[in-house]
Amino acid sequence: TALEARSLAKARFAMGCYWHVQDLFDQVPGVVATTAGFAGGAEVVELEFDASVVPYEELVELFFASHDPSPFRAAGEKGPGGAYRCEVHAIGANQRSAADRIRAAIAARTAVHTPVLEAPAFAPAEASEQHYYRRRRGDAPEKRQ
Repeated sequence: TALEARSLAKARFAMGCYWHVQDLFDQVPGVVATTAGFAGGAEVVELEFDASVVPYEELVELFFASHDPSPFRAAGEKGPGGAYRCEVHAIGANQRSAADRIRAAIAARTAVHTPVLEAPAFAPAEASEQHYYRRRRGDAPEKRQ
């Protein structure tokens, strides 16, 4: 099938509570799957995406456009190291370079405290935590069948 033939990449973003982050990226054409979970002590969403439809750079730009990069949000609502902190978790050197480039361009216009980090190990959250908003709206994949 066409889905099997395309090559998918992964990306990870921490941007506060993973429920709204997952809902945001679920709506992006080219993002074929999202998984809420944890990495490095932060709530993170891992995306699987088709880079021929949505390049990684567009995902990073959406990430930065969708959160407040101030020290408060970058550190997390409960202070530095909190689970709700904002971070780009770059998977590999190419993602790190692209995310650093985009962050620098934004930082030239406004203060950015959101770091770009090498992606720590990822652990998916429980099934009951996945696609929370879609399940509440009634449009979760498992309810469409």
